[in-house]
Amino acid sequence: MKKSKGKNLSSQKGITLIALVITIIILIILAGISIRLVLGEDGIVQKVQQAALKTEMATLYEDLQQKVLTQYVEYQTNQGSNDYLNFFITKGYVAEEPVEENAYMVNVETVLGRNLKSGNGTYPKDVYVIKVEDAVQEGAIQEVASIASLNNDSNNFYKASTQVAAENSNGKKNLSLYYYDEKGTAIYVGILATTSGTVNTEISAVPSDFWQITEDGAVSVNSKYISSSSNGYGYSYGYMTSYGYNHDIVDENGDSITEIVIPSQVNGIKVTSIGESAFYRCIYLRSVTIPNSVTTIKKSAFDGCGLLNVTIPNSVTTIEDSAFSACMSLSNVTIPNSVTIIGNSAFKNCQHLTTITIPSSVTTIGDYAFCDCIYLETVYFEHTEEPSFGSNCFLKNYSYTTRTTFYFKNSIVANAFTTDNYSESFGQKSIDYDW
Repeated sequence: MKKSKGKNLSSQKGITLIALVITIIILIILAGISIRLVLGEDGIVQKVQQAALKTEMATLYEDLQQKVLTQYVEYQTNQGSNDYLNFFITKGYVAEEPVEENAYMVNVETVLGRNLKSGNGTYPKDVYVIKVEDAVQEGAIQEVASIASLNNDSNNFYKASTQVAAENSNGKKNLSLYYYDEKGTAIYVGILATTSGTVNTEISAVPSDFWQITEDGAVSVNSKYISSSSNGYGYSYGYMTSYGYNHDIVDENGDSITEIVIPSQVNGIKVTSIGESAFYRCIYLRSVTIPNSVTTIKKSAFDGCGLLNVTIPNSVTTIEDSAFSACMSLSNVTIPNSVTIIGNSAFKNCQHLTTITIPSSVTTIGDYAFCDCIYLETVYFEHTEEPSFGSNCFLKNYSYTTRTTFYFKNSIVANAFTTDNYSESFGQKSIDYDW
């Protein structure tokens, strides 16, 4: 009996061992299947990553589309209405210099105000690119769709669309968004805009000789497109300017140009400054877009203009003397934290300015820089260390002027700002520091 029991135990152990081995083999097989299912070329992880990428591509595409729509609504009746590429360059949404012919890399963070997981690489890998290319018409799109599905094979769609577009463009151009993956493969995302003719980085609606530029990059308007008034007087929202001759920017037909987009390059030369007196006393000029290639706004560049508001790009470091002097309709101006020098009388007599913030980057505020800004109510200084305040930089002379309150980050800067810099009768320093 004992011997028989031993045989049974030995037999049971053998069966258990075999079962264990079989179980392990099955688990290994199943694990192998699971690993492929999760990590394989068409596995769960890969599909999740593709879905996330498509979401990010759609996010960027929709935001850029909205910016195109906003630009169209704003400029649909004015010059440059189709110059979307110049708009993207001016706003810093794409790089100024192409990464290849007619292809500009997108600055995702500038467009969205945040980074995505995609689009942070170096061309041509993991980047978004906007291309100017032959337009794909509706019939051509249908033909391409029958060749390759965008959702399933974006690269083949791109190759096919390029070929078909060349045959069906009829002279039109698309601004199209692409994503270059980590292998450098171009993935078509979508068309942002379709324009007639060739899109370039200059205003498409002005004459080819409209702009002139010096060798050092100072831009101005060709004098043949500037007319002068003979009476020597001009009105700007109820205030009369009597500085001698006033000017008007006109097109080939002699019609006034009231809104203007300055290109980032002219005749192959990069625009680095707004030339001296470039828009001097152009009283009908209401809006200007300055490209982010500009580092200097030169003396009297916009002196006496009818500008309503202006955004100075964060490439500008110097605003020279009288640059915006006597822009009496100017109600809003943004000075970026790239500016270090505000020249003498730079914003003198900008009567409709109500609020201004001086960034901490500004080390020098010139004499009379904001003199006679009669409706200026609040001034914010972002400085923690005192800048060089010019004589009478916030002087007010008129009895009907608004009282200005000046705000500071600390008492050091407040104490450095004295009655040599502002009119005590029309201004007061806040003691509420660190605003």
